[in-house]
Amino acid sequence: MSGRDAALSTAARPRIAHAAEADYQSWVAEHIPHQAARWERVRAYRRFVEAWPDLQAWFSAPLMERLGFVGGPFRANGRTDAFMATSYLTYLSLVHGIGLDHDFLFARKYARLFSIEGGVQGLGFDRSLFDGHLARMVSLGYSEPTARSRLTWGVGRLLLARGDPDMTAITVEDVFDLAAALRAFGARDDFLELRSALYQNKPGLFAGADAGQRYARLHLANVHTVHVLLFIIWLSMVRVLHVHDARRGVRIAAWLTGILVMSSTRGLIRCRSSRSGLRLLAGAPSLCSDQTIFRSRRSSRSWPTLTT
Repeated sequence: MSGRDAALSTAARPRIAHAAEADYQSWVAEHIPHQAARWERVRAYRRFVEAWPDLQAWFSAPLMERLGFVGGPFRANGRTDAFMATSYLTYLSLVHGIGLDHDFLFARKYARLFSIEGGVQGLGFDRSLFDGHLARMVSLGYSEPTARSRLTWGVGRLLLARGDPDMTAITVEDVFDLAAALRAFGARDDFLELRSALYQNKPGLFAGADAGQRYARLHLANVHTVHVLLFIIWLSMVRVLHVHDARRGVRIAAWLTGILVMSSTRGLIRCRSSRSGLRLLAGAPSLCSDQTIFRSRRSSRSWPTLTT
């Protein structure tokens, strides 16, 4: 059981059920800017609800069936009813609080999750805060496209798994749960079967006996980026903990306490400063097996971080 599951009682979890069509149609009309896309969203909703009238049954079904690769219509372009319903499932998660499981999230791209065209303004997502986080990572030496891609992948899946669009509610435990689930996904017995279905147009991608490990290693870099971001936020909060707004100070202190407790009990984060800069080390196995190097804008020195 994950930390989030342990923290939420059964009574506190939202009921696993479809949204009413009128409610979803109203949301689509308000937040999806293009008329053709609105029609397609509603059609996808209807097909998905018709195929899975019991949403709990969909969550409980085998992953290949939930993805639509078996037991349902399969289009020539590889898109299934579940694929077309991705936007509706995003709406269920971030608007209705029905978190999506990690395995399903790893099987979808969500490349436009934070776009205007994707309805981000109606999902409760703070784009200005995300842009601020993006700027932080660029200042550490990431290129803007790399930082955007990695944060979109990592933050997006964390929010969808939590069923909560509030980025400030993401915890260190959430990040490490995501990393553990990603490793488990790469170790699935049916990973090659999933890969063949998901990447039909790229038969050479993630092929071979170690395909699952390579898949996990590739995407763990995204999780690692979010982990670094959390640590940088933690450092900045330490420096400004004595704020004038007492209520904000209490919130910051509570958030920091959560990180410090996680760090001390699970050995996830230790920090050490030296003349060569700040280094982030992992007491437990790190999120990435490879060393990631950041370059300071003010110096040509490389800063190693989160090494194994």
